[in-house]
Amino acid sequence: MDSMRHPVGPLPSSIYWRRRAVVLCLLALVIALIVWAVNSGTSGNKKNGAGGDDGRHPAHSITPSPGPSTGTPIDRPPGGTGGNSGTGGSPGSGGSAGTAGDTGAGGQDGGAGGTGSAGGAAGGSGGSGGSTGSVGGSSGAGGVDGGTSTGGTVPAGSTLPNCAPSKVKLTLRPEKNAYESDERPQFVLTITNSGSGTCKVDLGRASAVLKITNDSDDEVWTSDHCAKSPSPALVQVPGNGRTVRSYTWDRKHNASKCDSDARGAEAENGTYVVEVDIPGLGSAPATFTLKS
Repeated sequence: MDSMRHPVGPLPSSIYWRRRAVVLCLLALVIALIVWAVNSGTSGNKKNGAGGDDGRHPAHSITPSPGPSTGTPIDRPPGGTGGNSGTGGSPGSGGSAGTAGDTGAGGQDGGAGGTGSAGGAAGGSGGSGGSTGSVGGSSGAGGVDGGTSTGGTVPAGSTLPNCAPSKVKLTLRPEKNAYESDERPQFVLTITNSGSGTCKVDLGRASAVLKITNDSDDEVWTSDHCAKSPSPALVQVPGNGRTVRSYTWDRKHNASKCDSDARGAEAENGTYVVEVDIPGLGSAPATFTLKS
């Protein structure tokens, strides 16, 4: 113990004390460094484990999600499949097509022949092209333009059966409820066939009689006025389908004399009744108004 307090050596004791102080300082420094290193490591592990954020670190970047994936390409056109198209296409057997270019009797030019319905059932009736023709009055009479029809013309002597009254419904309507002085009234006749087979209807001037009367029930115009041996104008009506025919009236009365070139007087303003009558199939009326 004396050697600790009183160093023994050739040098003065103060030198030995200085050496001991230096060694102790170095030892204390080493211990402090070790303690600091241990504490730093422990603190870092705690922060990493807790996932804490002291607000001094930059925010985490947001990784953009991948773009929309490309799905299986659509190789079919939009819309349903197997849809029926074409006029008058309907299922059934033995459907007949319109005759291309046939000349209809009674002033009707044969329209385009019937075409099979796209996507229709096998054997379905073909949709008929529009036939045109005038059923206006003869010389000296006012007239109604026959307009167009969706029913294909049928040649005379055709074996196509006549439409049965129990299977056919007639509907007549004006295109407008009221017509100005510069407008010609237009009417639409619809023949609906609820039967399964195609049939024919005579729309000739003497068979499908179109009559216009005023609000006093006085006859103004009829399609069979001054008709001289009119020929039939046969059109077909597809099974479970319909045929539509349009008419345009020239607003003239029937002429008083059939052998005169003079036309009838202009119809006055007021309410009128138009009616179509087809023997065996019934009649269909509609009302309209003429304005000044």
